[in-house]
Amino acid sequence: MHPRRHRHLDPPRRNPRPHHRPRPLPRSHGRRLTRTPEDRSHQPFHRPELIDLLANLDTPNRRGVLVLGNPGVGKTVLLQQLERELQRQGRAAFLISLRDIDLDDLSALIMNEITQVVDASEVETERTIRASGGDRLRQTTAALNQVADRLSAPVLLLDGLNESGYPQRMAAAVEELSHGLEGWRLVLTSRLDGLEYR
Repeated sequence: MHPRRHRHLDPPRRNPRPHHRPRPLPRSHGRRLTRTPEDRSHQPFHRPELIDLLANLDTPNRRGVLVLGNPGVGKTVLLQQLERELQRQGRAAFLISLRDIDLDDLSALIMNEITQVVDASEVETERTIRASGGDRLRQTTAALNQVADRLSAPVLLLDGLNESGYPQRMAAAVEELSHGLEGWRLVLTSRLDGLEYR
């Protein structure tokens, strides 16, 4: 007769083999395939949201795309992936964060990004200032239109509208910018709460 076991006193039995084993990586020609983070950063992304975004971005007669989502769903990561994919395709993409900036900062940030790609001397700032009447946003729009033909299908990526210093004013400025741009596409991200969209 076996002694009776007390469940609360005896340690639980452990299975020496785990129930779930990770799958091995696929093999190719006898060598194991491994992917490093560097390899992954150069691969095209096949995330469904990215594919939809690219398709919407290239729709004729569309100036841009508005991406709305709750905090933490991946809007910023999506824009970063979009920027890499557009650059992989040979297009000019400029990612700008709107977090805690005002309208003058927006113009300065855009011009800073553009002059890193296009020689600053090629942008006739004096002419664009006169044409815009001195307004910084109009000046920026005129400068972007001036360099559009030197860039390959340029896209302006603006992230975090709701996080800007004055979201409603920034929304109006981005709308004005999108109507004034010629040859550019625009992608804007924002949270769902606190803003009115048209």
